[in-house]
Parts: sequence; C-alpha cells; structure tokens
Amino acid sequence: MNILFAIKTIKKSKGGAERVLLDIANGLSKIHDVSLLTFDAEEGTPVYEIDEDLNVVYLGLGDAGKKAGYFETLTRIQLIRKYIKKRKPDVIIAFLHSMFVPMAIAKLGLNVPFIASEHIVPHHYSERRFEYMLMIFAGLLSNRITVLSEKIKNMYPRVLRGRMVAMPNLVIFPDKTLSHHDNKPDEGVILNIGRLDPQKDQICLINAFSLLASDFPGWQLRIIGEGALLNDLKDLTKKKHLTERISFPGVVSNISSEYLSADIFAMSSSYESFGLVTAEAMAHGLPVVGFEDCPGTNELIIHNENGLLVSGNYRVLAFSEGLRRLILSPSTRKGLGGGASNSVKKYSKYKVLERWKVLIDEVVNS
Repeated sequence: MNILFAIKTIKKSKGGAERVLLDIANGLSKIHDVSLLTFDAEEGTPVYEIDEDLNVVYLGLGDAGKKAGYFETLTRIQLIRKYIKKRKPDVIIAFLHSMFVPMAIAKLGLNVPFIASEHIVPHHYSERRFEYMLMIFAGLLSNRITVLSEKIKNMYPRVLRGRMVAMPNLVIFPDKTLSHHDNKPDEGVILNIGRLDPQKDQICLINAFSLLASDFPGWQLRIIGEGALLNDLKDLTKKKHLTERISFPGVVSNISSEYLSADIFAMSSSYESFGLVTAEAMAHGLPVVGFEDCPGTNELIIHNENGLLVSGNYRVLAFSEGLRRLILSPSTRKGLGGGASNSVKKYSKYKVLERWKVLIDEVVNS
C-alpha cells in the first residue's frame, strides 16, 4: 500500500506529535511503501530517528518553524497538490491542524482517502476562533479524524464526532531494568518534562516544591524542556533560593535515562490531550502526581492505583501535598510505580500500530 504521511516540521519542533508520527511511519514502512511530506528545508537534521525505509520529502518553502503568511500558505497548498498527483497515494494521513488544514484543501477534487490526526483538545482553540473554524472545515473534508481518547472525542462538535476515532499515542517502554531509588525518603529526583509554557504550569510546580524543599533537603527537581517561560522559571527559582535544587537542562537526547534516574514524575499541566510524557513515565515505573481536573492526565491516572490525582482550591498546596506523600513513602512510590507500568501496556508500539493498520485498511477499502 502507498501511504503518504504529512506534518509541518520534523526539524523545528521537539513535540510529542512529531515523535509519535515518526514511530508510526517508521513502523509501517517495514510493510508498506511509506512517504513523509514536510515543509522543512533539506538542510538541518530531524529531531527524531528516521528509518531508512521511510522516504522523506522536504518541500522547503518558508520557515517551517514559524507561522506562514497567506501567500506562503497558498504556495504550499499548490506544492502539496502537485506532489499528491505525482505520488498517487492510496491514503493520506496528516498530523496536526497546521498540516491537515492545508492538506484538506490541497486534495480537493482528488479522489484520495484522507485521515486528519488531531493531537490537542478543543480548549486549545478557545482564543483561536478562526483556526477552530478551519479545523472543522478540514475535518468535514476528511474520511476520518483521529483524536487521542473517547473523552476528547466527546468534547468536539457533534458534526465531527461521527468521523472521529479514538487513537492513542504509542508509548515506548524501557529496554532495561528500572533503577529507581526506592530505599529511603531522604534523597531523590522529582522529574517534569514538557514545553515551558503556561499550559504546563511549571510555575505551580516550582511553588509546590518550594513548600517542601526545606523538609527534604536531599530531593531535587529536574525540569526538562524548552520554551518561552524559561527565564521566568529561572527567576522564580532564584527568588525561592532553590537554584542549587532545581535544574533546567533543556532538551536531552536520552529521555529514557531521565525517567530511569527519577523517583517521582510531576505532571503540573492544566490540560493535556493525551499526556505522552506522563504515559512514558508510567511505562518506566514512575509514580505520577497530576491534577484531577486535567484532561488527559485524569484519563491515564487512577488515583491510588497507578498514581495520585490531587485537587483543591489551592492548587500549589494540593500539588505539594501529593509530592510530600510520595517522598515520605518509598513503599507507596514502588506500589504505584508498578501499577503505572502495567496500566499503560495497552499503549505499546505493537498494539497501537495494529490499530493504525485496521483504521487505514478501513478507510482505503470503504
């Protein structure tokens, strides 16, 4: 089968959707003829690994890491359409609205089955009404729209739900024995991974850690990621006199080693679509603390079985108390970590790839 994947960039973004797309495309390229179309230029190195069986096509128009202007977008649509006519794929799968919107327009009049893959929740569009309307328009031009869970599917307008399929992100499991420090409560590492952005609310996390830092001087907080709030987070860390206790290593190449070296995973986000790093932390046997009202997080975590869900009028205090409970009890960390790794096995690479195969066959043969 001739499959065309498409995404805006694989060089200018270190996001979870880009990584998931490449995991899926790499996996399917072992049994199908798979190509990947991006707006990236030839120059530069992809953030994530690309298998030799996967053919990548770089359109190289404009800066794929920035928002495109009107005329640039129109030119990209023309180039996409030209490539579709040349490639003649059996199915097109476009990830993220930044690609599936122009793709939907580019394929108008071309009889090619089309799957749009959405990786965010409708809340993202609350202040982006024009983008929201474009997303709905593109969705109506698709054969199927994948979203990350049934709960998220039910958040979208009724007009799109009939086309929507819940398709979780696949999770990579560790290939070596877990090495968490579960022998004593007086030292350890709390890990957070994500874009440094208000949505991820690392400000809450730092404030929560500051409430218990003096009680547990052997514990460290490690915040991995890049983003616009880096300087603000560093300033807050300095204000709290925690520069020796909180580190900001940026983006790291071996993320699995970070999970394996940590003792607690702190997911402070206000909302998530799936919570890929949360699921990865759970796959590595880490107990997770997250907010009960956070979509995505509250679908992965079952309170007191594979992690802790906290709530309350004072978010910082609630999060701090969740962390405190895990710090004080190595046995709780170990028990919840074991429950966590078992609960996410349904998101293994093999199982999610099988779901994609079924969906693709259904769309192509319908």
